[in-house]
Amino acid sequence: MNWSSVKNLLIAMLFAANIFLVYNISVQSRSRSYISESELRDAVGLLSERGLEIELNHIPQRKFEADIFESLYPGDDSYYIAVASRLTGSDESDLRVYPMPDGSTRISSGAPDGEYRNIEFTKDFSFVYWSDNNPDGAAYTDITADNFENMAKESPEIGKTRLAALSKLAVAFLSPGEQDESGLTASIEGDFYDEERGLSFVLVAQRLNRTEVFRHRVVCVFRDEELVTAVGRWYFEGVGGSYDYELYDQVNILFADYGNLSSQRESAGDPLPAVTSLSSCYTTYMDSEKTALYFIPGWRIDHSDDTVIVSNAAQGTQYYSSKKREL
Repeated sequence: MNWSSVKNLLIAMLFAANIFLVYNISVQSRSRSYISESELRDAVGLLSERGLEIELNHIPQRKFEADIFESLYPGDDSYYIAVASRLTGSDESDLRVYPMPDGSTRISSGAPDGEYRNIEFTKDFSFVYWSDNNPDGAAYTDITADNFENMAKESPEIGKTRLAALSKLAVAFLSPGEQDESGLTASIEGDFYDEERGLSFVLVAQRLNRTEVFRHRVVCVFRDEELVTAVGRWYFEGVGGSYDYELYDQVNILFADYGNLSSQRESAGDPLPAVTSLSSCYTTYMDSEKTALYFIPGWRIDHSDDTVIVSNAAQGTQYYSSKKREL
C-alpha cells in the first residue's frame, strides 16, 4: 500500500471538509445577519399591491443589530449647569442661571479669558450658544441643521485644510471631558463658507456606536478660528448600561409604515407617497421621572412627499412623523 498517496488523500479530504464547514458557517451567519433578496422582493411586491411603492435597492439587506443604551439623567438644572461649566471653562459657582418665561434655561458665564458666554437650553436637549463679544451672534442661528443642506448648495465649501482645523474645534466643543468610551461620538456631516459675512459653518451629527442619533445635530459657526455660535440638539453626557433586544427588521417596519401612512391620509382613495430611503438610527426616550435617558434603535423612512417617519425598532411603534422641512 502506498501510504504517501493515502496520506495525501486524507489531507485533501480534511481540507475539503474544512472548506465545506467554513462555507456552511458563513451561510448560516449571513442568514442570521441579512434578509434574502427573494424575501425583500416578495415584500416589495406585496407593498406595491397595497399602494406603497419602494425600489428594491432602497431597502438595506443587513438586519439592524443594536443594543438599547441607558444614561442616568438628573431631573433638574444640574445637567445644564454641569454642561455650561464644561463648555465655558468656568466653575459652576461662577455661572448665573436664569429661568426664562418660555420654560427654557439661560446660563451666562465669564470665561477665563474675560469673554462672557451664554447658553440657552430648551426641551429635547436643544441649545443655543453665543458670545457677548459677538452681539450679532443671534443672527447666525438662521442657519440650522434643518436648512443646512439647502444653504450649503448655494455657498462654496470650506477648504480641506481649514475644514480639518475647524472640525477638530467643533468636536472638541461638543465632546468636552473624557467620553471616548461611552460610544457617543461626533461626525462632520457638511460645511460651507458664507463669503458675505465671513463665517464658516460646520454641521456635526451625534452618533452612538456609529449610528446617528435622530435629530441630534449641531451647526457650529466660526469667525476665523473662533466659535461664535452653536445651535442644535446634543446630549453632553455619556451612556452607561446596555442590553440587547429583539428588533423589528426592515420588512416588518415597511408594513408598519404602510399602516401609518394609510391612517394619515384623508381619503382611502388618496395615493400613498413612495418610500425613497430607509435607514437605521437611534431614538431617545426620557423616563417619566426624568432620571434616565434611553437610546433605542429605530428606523427612519423618507418618502417622496418629504414625509419622514421614524419608528421604534424595539416595539414597532411610531416615534416621529413630520414633513422634512419641519424637522
